Amino acid sequence: MRIIECGEGTPVVKSFERALPVFGIEKNMPLILVNADIEFLESSKRMEEIIDEIEADKERPIIFYSFDQQEKLEMRGHLASRLFYRSDVGFIKMPAELAELKKLYDFLVSGRKIANSAAEAFFYLGVKRNVLGTLLHDFWSVNLRPKVLEKAKAEFGVEWKEEDGEDEFRKKIKTIKSSPITRVKERKGKTFPGVFCDVEGTLFVEKKLKKEVLEKLKNFAEVKPVTLWTGGDLEEIKKKLVASGVKYPLVSKYAFEGCEVEIVIDDFAKEEFEKRYKIYSHEYVQV
Repeated sequence: MRIIECGEGTPVVKSFERALPVFGIEKNMPLILVNADIEFLESSKRMEEIIDEIEADKERPIIFYSFDQQEKLEMRGHLASRLFYRSDVGFIKMPAELAELKKLYDFLVSGRKIANSAAEAFFYLGVKRNVLGTLLHDFWSVNLRPKVLEKAKAEFGVEWKEEDGEDEFRKKIKTIKSSPITRVKERKGKTFPGVFCDVEGTLFVEKKLKKEVLEKLKNFAEVKPVTLWTGGDLEEIKKKLVASGVKYPLVSKYAFEGCEVEIVIDDFAKEEFEKRYKIYSHEYVQV
């Protein structure tokens, strides 16, 4: 087990190390436990460095903990939010009973959590805005520059050579940063799996939750990722979902322009939906 906090041997780490074995989580168990609330973590590493490091770790489940709600971290583009919808990643809001943490750990290692690649792609849009700021900052460090250039090319297609001059790199990154990053990458020849359900007019009609649609989503969620989406105001609709206890991830339809998805549930006719959003489905259910 690895606990990522503001430093090794801190009171928080020691408390976890003493308490977790009581609930069946031993030091030798495969688990990465990460405090999502701290910008600088162990050895003065920033959250971005930690995320890059653990993102490639497919051997151990990862649990993030925070005193904030997962939805709020997602909406503000927290660097960890791009990982929350992986099948081996969990989130727990603090304060929490350690028994809850053990229950979440058991759920992750059981393989029963269904990954949601569409939600992962959408929340990475917010993360990208933060990454651009970090690239601009770290470019001036000679030690960090090779990693900065590698990431700039991989994530944004930005290439730079010494003879271009330092201002040229800044100009390229600032140009991207000033443009809205609003669409996920099209996956040519691939389909975003799962069910994509509209909110206004479909899941909610005249401000009332349609229980039969929600029940259909619950049945789908047993075997497929379920994503809610809207062409409206994400924050306002998120408030409505939270108030109704609906916990599926919410994304913008406009972010998926040009994409193919598996199943769509919507109140529009299929032709009207495709014309308006330029999203294509393998199966379309009009309600």
